[in-house]
Amino acid sequence: MEQATKNYSHILILCSTALLLNLAFLSVSYRTFFCSGLMSPHGDIAYNIFTNNSLKSNPKRLSAIAHTQTEEQRLVDYAELPQPDSYGPPTHFRSINDTVGYGVLMGLVWKITKSLRYSDMRWLQILIFCLLMPLIYAIALLMLNNKNSAFLACLALLAFTPLIFMNVRPLRDIWGFYGLVVLLYCLNRSRHSSLSWPVIMWWALCFVICQWLRPTIFFTLLATGPLIFIYARSVIKMWILFLACNLLFFWLPFMLYNKIAYNSVLVSCAGQDLYEGLGEFPNPWKIKMDDDWCNNHMLKEYNIRPGSSNYQQKLSELFWQAVKDRPLTYCLQLLRRSLQLIIFYAMIHEWEEYEHARKHSTNIVVHKWINFMEAMDHVQRKIKFGCIYLMLGWLGLILLWLKKKKFETLLIIIVALSGASKFCSHLETRYLVPHYAFFCLAIGYLLYASYRFVFIHSLFKHFRVKIINFHQN
Repeated sequence: MEQATKNYSHILILCSTALLLNLAFLSVSYRTFFCSGLMSPHGDIAYNIFTNNSLKSNPKRLSAIAHTQTEEQRLVDYAELPQPDSYGPPTHFRSINDTVGYGVLMGLVWKITKSLRYSDMRWLQILIFCLLMPLIYAIALLMLNNKNSAFLACLALLAFTPLIFMNVRPLRDIWGFYGLVVLLYCLNRSRHSSLSWPVIMWWALCFVICQWLRPTIFFTLLATGPLIFIYARSVIKMWILFLACNLLFFWLPFMLYNKIAYNSVLVSCAGQDLYEGLGEFPNPWKIKMDDDWCNNHMLKEYNIRPGSSNYQQKLSELFWQAVKDRPLTYCLQLLRRSLQLIIFYAMIHEWEEYEHARKHSTNIVVHKWINFMEAMDHVQRKIKFGCIYLMLGWLGLILLWLKKKKFETLLIIIVALSGASKFCSHLETRYLVPHYAFFCLAIGYLLYASYRFVFIHSLFKHFRVKIINFHQN
């Protein structure tokens, strides 16, 4: 009874802390401009689902919104548009650079709320994050076999503020984290006790929904396959069912949509990613890692507009041509990315966010709170908190490996490093944050082991002094 009560108290503390942290960052990040360029195309699909049940978008309306957002330097809700239907019906399919999943989900949410505001997605993501905390605690408990280690791991996750900062933005990247939580829970739960087929099916569908919003988590599912075949064969059935659901509910509909929209079953932005990625560091090709620069360059030099298969194919050809000309330069770029994955990690907080939040609020209390969070952000940057988080994670993994927890160690490494699925082209913190968050499992184990060592060492010193005093007397 005492252990069960302790579990419930842990979960209550974690859920409450998660909610408070999300609300704290919501006060800063709401209606800011950072994600407007990424958000508007999803918002347009959502609006067209809300009004016309259509998966197409309206370029004229998108252009008008982009102009307003540039002028006002903030994210503009569709509810603020004076006459959103005056631009005519939707006519174009979404660019091949992204899936339609986030726009579809937002459109369905708007059908319920009828608000046409991005804040709906923020509140939905806050709710999901808090509801997932018991699941994250269960994962830590199954992997670390200790309630205190599991609790510390969850606290380490909540201390990883880039994840919270991402969660309160209307961006699809955080949904990769949700999908990974589902996958990790099912893998570890199935390893310790069998799950029924309907339950596995339910979680597999949840994973597919997250994959529609962040497709790259599929690489994590694939990467866990060899580990399962070597260390956890009892999980093979669950893993195969996840793959089968992926085929039926993601890949087949995805290819069908691509065939209708782009006349090709498989499309991606790989060409643009690879070519722009050459501009991640100073380079002899004078390439810039910037979508606008790339679009203007292709239009000017080759008269090819973005968003088409020809655009991606041409960029892919230019990438391979550049690599053949200077293979050593590209290899050095890969080396720099490798070092970034292991030892470097920059916080994703943007100080401009605080300035925008201040401009759009007249509340003195809110201003003081924003100033406090800005100061905390400044401290985290100064002490290289992201780098410290990674270093603690790697130390925890070493300790897990020494304690013969090979499956757990390799699973954390696979989940963390599979966030670099675009390693050949470039790295972005918004891709890595949902994956790097799971270093918290190793950090929790390290913190509890350190506490036990200090406690036992102190206890030993205490009794040693007692024994010496006893003999002296």
